[in-house]
Amino acid sequence: MTDEEKKLMDEHGITFETKTVFHYQGYRYDRLQDAVNYAQKAGSSSLAPGNRSAK
Repeated sequence: MTDEEKKLMDEHGITFETKTVFHYQGYRYDRLQDAVNYAQKAGSSSLAPGNRSAK
């Protein structure tokens, strides 16, 4: 965000917040539990892409 944008926001009382988004197999979820539920239904394992280290 530029200084000018911040100034405009201040002048008009505009605020913003950062949104957390969870990703699983190309889908986006607002809630972690939704992503986990879908991953479980899809049959993901601990060796799913992005989590290649076996424990």
